[in-house]
Amino acid sequence: MAKGYTGQIIERHADGRREGDYLSVSVDFVLLPDPTFALLLSQLKELGGRIWDEEKVLVTVDHFAPPSTVERANIAKKVISYATEEKLPYFLVYQGICHQLLVEGLWLRRGMLVLGADSHTTTAGALGCFAAGMGSTDILYTLMTGRTWLKPPEAIRIDLNGKLPPYLMGKDVILELLGRFGEDGFLNQAVEFYDISQTIPMDDRFAICNMTVEGGAKNGLFHSDKIIGKY
Repeated sequence: MAKGYTGQIIERHADGRREGDYLSVSVDFVLLPDPTFALLLSQLKELGGRIWDEEKVLVTVDHFAPPSTVERANIAKKVISYATEEKLPYFLVYQGICHQLLVEGLWLRRGMLVLGADSHTTTAGALGCFAAGMGSTDILYTLMTGRTWLKPPEAIRIDLNGKLPPYLMGKDVILELLGRFGEDGFLNQAVEFYDISQTIPMDDRFAICNMTVEGGAKNGLFHSDKIIGKY
């Protein structure tokens, strides 16, 4: 495949500005786990900036539960203090793993463009979104502007056909694929899954998309179908 459904999502969010192969795009939602957000807070304040739209951000305190050092406790304290003072509407403390919380809330819809300061933000691709992790500098730019720059990746189509036996799960599927393609077999590409038999439940889809990044993928997603619609 060329740019696939991933490319369509990116192009629908483009604002017309372009630098070479990179497009300026609007962002629908951002995931901010505590370690990266704590780092960004200092930079955000230095630049005199604010979050462009607090309704489009999920902040989580989840990486150090409980904190094993004073330094880690201070990271959590810094994030909790900011989120409380700013009255951020979507702020969860020790309620689960950040990328799992992202897909369990009511924030995301098919076709959205989602970024996160966590490599496994790709989990949300199971909902038919473009969902990718980014570094702190890129996320800071998005927090202040609601935009980012993306190069539409080449897409790999993978058809999944048949029903898994009860002793296998989504993680077994993605581990098998990683074994076949190698640790950089999806490098900077979009991995697009088609559930031909319509038998793979959402929990397994989340696991599959979560681990596409382990093969170097930019993102992984499942094409929209009745299972996503029901979820």
